[in-house]
Amino acid sequence: MKRSEKQQGIINELRRRIVRGTYPPGSRIPPRTAIEREFAASTVTVQKALARLIHEEFLVACNQHGTFVAEHPPHLSNYALLLAHHHGDRWSQFVCALCDGFATLQQTRGLRILTYFGFPRPSDIDKYNELLSLAASQRLAGMIFAFLPSLVAGTPLLDDPSMPKAAILTQRMGCPIPAVCIDYHSFFNSALDYLKEQGRRKIALISIHDTLEYLGYDIAAGLSERGMEMRPCWWQRLDMDQAEAARERVHLLMHAGRSERPDGLIISDDNHVEAATAGLVDAGVRVPDDLTVVAHANFPLPTRSYVKAKRLGFDCVRLIHLAVDSIDAQRRGLPHPQFMSVQATSKE
Repeated sequence: MKRSEKQQGIINELRRRIVRGTYPPGSRIPPRTAIEREFAASTVTVQKALARLIHEEFLVACNQHGTFVAEHPPHLSNYALLLAHHHGDRWSQFVCALCDGFATLQQTRGLRILTYFGFPRPSDIDKYNELLSLAASQRLAGMIFAFLPSLVAGTPLLDDPSMPKAAILTQRMGCPIPAVCIDYHSFFNSALDYLKEQGRRKIALISIHDTLEYLGYDIAAGLSERGMEMRPCWWQRLDMDQAEAARERVHLLMHAGRSERPDGLIISDDNHVEAATAGLVDAGVRVPDDLTVVAHANFPLPTRSYVKAKRLGFDCVRLIHLAVDSIDAQRRGLPHPQFMSVQATSKE
């Protein structure tokens, strides 16, 4: 056997023992002389194998005290967050909130979060190959998909059964892996309930194109159940990156020259909140006297609003906690739900 093959064999076996818990975190591995005898390998070969595992952060050398398994080895600590292509020239507020939520977990749970952008067709091949290499060498605790995983079906990202996975989605839609889903129905129901409590019945809506149809939410039924109305022109549909258009349309919708205006406004995507509320200022609307505003938010990063608004949305730290907990349960062979639904909440 060639020296390089024997070295790789030692790396693979020691890594396997660490991953399986034979050598748990913080434990001392056998002395190098014992490893040399077990594998019938030279001192140089063993030294190079251990150096590779130290570089991969599975092991830590402690001078004269020996070599130890890292307290937070990569197979227990590294989580890959896979993100879709960005819209226009900026990332969505949801992506920003997810990344911020991961930063919180890094501080509170000692995790390392590795982000990879541009799926399902990654533009950075080097980063894509890096991700595949981490997975192949068991240096990932799991992968979290922030898009429908079936978009990468037929690739090692989805097809490796040994890699724990979870998805964070707006709809389950037959997701083949455990999914944490945002319940947008709860957002619209809570928004309408709040506006009704405030005595509002003429409701306007700023939404992403076809969002409600895509989610299967019947806004007309929700309004009717609560004795509310929404005229066709009061529902304005925009693309996510059309911030300036949101400002202009809200200004047009709410300017003082209109004979009748809505008294309640739902902004259902936080990428439109800043621009849409600026349009209210442009139109001279008195908030909350003349209009009550419900603004979507991805906590802990609510978008700036120029007027007082009820912030209603989803806790991205909780979404990530649930995804990480699912991955941990999969890795340990414990029962775990295939589907978890997260309701909209208010931080006020």
